[in-house]
Amino acid sequence: MKKRSLLIIDDDQHFLMALGDHFGMSGMEIYKATTGKEGLQICKKKLMDVVILDQKLPDVDGDSICKDILSYNDKSKIIFCTAYPSFESAERALNAGAYWYVSKPVDLRELTFAIKKSLRELELEKGLEDLSYAREKEFEELELIGSSGLKRELDRLIELAAGTDSPVLITGETGTGKTYVARLIHKKSGRKGPFVTINCAALPENLIEEELFGHKKGAFTGAVKDKRGLFEVADEGTLLLDEIGDMPLLLQSKLLSVIDEKKIRRLGDVVYRPTGARIIAATNVDIEGRAAANAFRKDLYYRLNVLRIHLPSLRERKEDIPEVADYFLKEMSKGKPFRIPEEELKGLMDYSWEGNLRELRNVIERAMIISDGLVVRPSRILNISARSKEVSLPSVAPPEPVGQTIKLKDLEKRYILNVLHANGGNVSKTARDLGLSLSTLKRRLNSYKAQTG
Repeated sequence: MKKRSLLIIDDDQHFLMALGDHFGMSGMEIYKATTGKEGLQICKKKLMDVVILDQKLPDVDGDSICKDILSYNDKSKIIFCTAYPSFESAERALNAGAYWYVSKPVDLRELTFAIKKSLRELELEKGLEDLSYAREKEFEELELIGSSGLKRELDRLIELAAGTDSPVLITGETGTGKTYVARLIHKKSGRKGPFVTINCAALPENLIEEELFGHKKGAFTGAVKDKRGLFEVADEGTLLLDEIGDMPLLLQSKLLSVIDEKKIRRLGDVVYRPTGARIIAATNVDIEGRAAANAFRKDLYYRLNVLRIHLPSLRERKEDIPEVADYFLKEMSKGKPFRIPEEELKGLMDYSWEGNLRELRNVIERAMIISDGLVVRPSRILNISARSKEVSLPSVAPPEPVGQTIKLKDLEKRYILNVLHANGGNVSKTARDLGLSLSTLKRRLNSYKAQTG
């Protein structure tokens, strides 16, 4: 691990030696200077993490060279040190760019705390820089793959969405890339703030509300400090409300208010705060049907549906499958020349891809892992998947004798299993046909297996 550097600028030789020995023993790389000029020469040659700077130096006042030190490394943390403490001197030092202010005679514990806090701040800043760089690289590489007419129309809608601040509603089956498209809209929009996402189906109502709106200290037990919600975090950026169709009705009303008024109120607070977050909503359910059945607010649906982008399933744009498969292959190959034979690509185009892009990526990744060499054959995985579905299906009970009473739960079980068999064991399609969530259907199937096991 890289050693942190500490420069001590002070004309007191005993002070220099004592601090140098103490912080040198803690593993820091120590540099010393007795004049401002000498200190600046060191900063010019070596980037300093922390600088302990005396106010009264033989050639200059310490606060007069703070800006020069920061010109060599704007991340340096300057701890200003003076034997003549006053509000005015502290104000001058902090205005000049000092990070901390201590008075002489120095309390070693206070100085140690200041240095530790400085180093911690540097670590946090570095982490944020790395995260920002990673996000920038991620967004640089975002691009839709394919050349079909459907893909070109999708490109047109994305450009249209990027040029406006109005809400966008993205619909499509699971795995079609709704989050990816939302990220692409954010990237092309040039918005300054971050891209933030929340899954409305993953959290209970009270937690979703807190995540979105934040809370004021003391709003409830455990609220020991103020917390910003995602509407504030995403200010001047984009907030993706994934699985919007599963948002509780009470929160739908509050979301409608945010869209209309562009302001939010934290839980337990009386102050309204403006938000510049651009809202994108995504869902894989029939949201029009839910609105018609009063399971989703019609007024919110109309507000979100200003610009609608429907993502076609992979089955609807089969001509794009070879390009998409090649993209996934290159993405995961780590520079190795893996390839998919032509006959294998034709097989991929004939497959149903109920899980869409997510399933295709998974199949290619698994096929790469089990490949003997650089030739990847996804058909092996598809055959394995088909066989595993066949053997894992729970058996359907034989018909009950005529006139015998059937329990409702047994009738439900028989119906679910019949639909599952009619769909060839495809659990995702069965869930859609039955109007159940995928997790609910899987729980019921597991319970049926336990009963027969």
